[in-house]
Amino acid sequence: FGSSPTQLLKPLCRFKSGSQSTARINEMRHAYTACLCLLAEASRKEVIERSFESHSHGLELEHDLSQSWRLEDGDRAILQSIVEKVNPANKDSNWTWQDESQSWTFGAVKMLSGTATESLALHMLHRHGLAPLISAHSEEFAGHYQQQVAETLQKGDVASCCCKQSVLCEGEHKMRLKSEGKRYCCKARSGKSCDIFRYTTRLEKLVTNSSKTCPQLPPGLLKINSLVSAEETSRDVVELQGLLRSLSLSGLRNLHSFDHQWSVREGAGRYPNCQRDAPGGCPLQASFSAMTLYFLRTHGFGKDSVSSAMSSQKMFFAQMVLGMANPFGSGVSKEFFQNFMQPGHTGKKEGQDLNVVSGHIRGRLAWEGGSYSEVNVPISRSAEAALEWAPESQRMARLLELVEAWMDEQFSSHKRFAEANRLKMWAAEEAEFFELSEQAMSAGR
Repeated sequence: FGSSPTQLLKPLCRFKSGSQSTARINEMRHAYTACLCLLAEASRKEVIERSFESHSHGLELEHDLSQSWRLEDGDRAILQSIVEKVNPANKDSNWTWQDESQSWTFGAVKMLSGTATESLALHMLHRHGLAPLISAHSEEFAGHYQQQVAETLQKGDVASCCCKQSVLCEGEHKMRLKSEGKRYCCKARSGKSCDIFRYTTRLEKLVTNSSKTCPQLPPGLLKINSLVSAEETSRDVVELQGLLRSLSLSGLRNLHSFDHQWSVREGAGRYPNCQRDAPGGCPLQASFSAMTLYFLRTHGFGKDSVSSAMSSQKMFFAQMVLGMANPFGSGVSKEFFQNFMQPGHTGKKEGQDLNVVSGHIRGRLAWEGGSYSEVNVPISRSAEAALEWAPESQRMARLLELVEAWMDEQFSSHKRFAEANRLKMWAAEEAEFFELSEQAMSAGR
């Protein structure tokens, strides 16, 4: 394992386009599978660090001075509504925004399942702490959380380390516990022993009969996943997310940039790991709410659960990186990732010098986010014929539609993967916010 992942996989990846026998392909497939297992077990940390070394603090941000994010029509009024939303009457800290000339970007904005605006809105909710901030101050959240957990328990597919094998207690146990006003998940359908949980205002582990039933879902991670899911479906957070998503992408980036710039301005040199040239450890505005920190602590956030969430997120990105090198996989290629999935490949786009050459659309795309994508998209003969008959005034629009359809097709399998693993991303983002909040409150402001 002294070799980098790229060097280790290179002998396998070169077979991607070659003409090989079925037996040889199967042989390479088995070898590649073994390679993935070894990498996942012994080199996952190196995969992450080498693949995303330009992103600090868990793919959290980049700072690009090439441009600043401007407000578009209607953004200012929406931003004022957002500020009002996150400053309730019972607030214990202040959250503000000003229109400043800044250009911070969220590094993973094009790597997730939603649009750039949707992903950045979720980043603001979890990494910047707006979801726990307003949930901690909401009189309705406790009831909503209890209902969400009760519905989860009723399905019998979470609430214990038995993953999707758990069921509610039956017989005498069920009757006794019902009379106590509590609910339990106490056994697996397979008959194997598993952890027992009590349902009160949060999930609380009581008895552990087996520590190996479900190693991929520790109890602490289960708790914070439950909280993140409940936050995203609570009325106040849904309303806030709607406001965030109604902003233009540039307007949302303006809001995001201000919170980061505020954190550097207020925290550089005052908190560990918070420097102007290394801002990943700077506490954000919501980090200074004692009510929010208490809320997170009482809903499962702690040293062990945060560690589990971070490990889960790292594995998510490791799987994505390895998928780019997998000649038999269904993820995006490394070339597609570099050419279409960077933070600058966002927002509105226009075609430049797009033409059909030898059955391919060639040229490039200019993105609102400030980057360019080189285009070399194969098209069918029928599509090419249709373009020949299209009026000149419609030709560029048709070319862009074909390129857009191709990008969606290339991205589709990765999008399904990202959606299936979304909690690994957002639970870890909220865990990072929790760490910054503990740092801010322990050091004082």
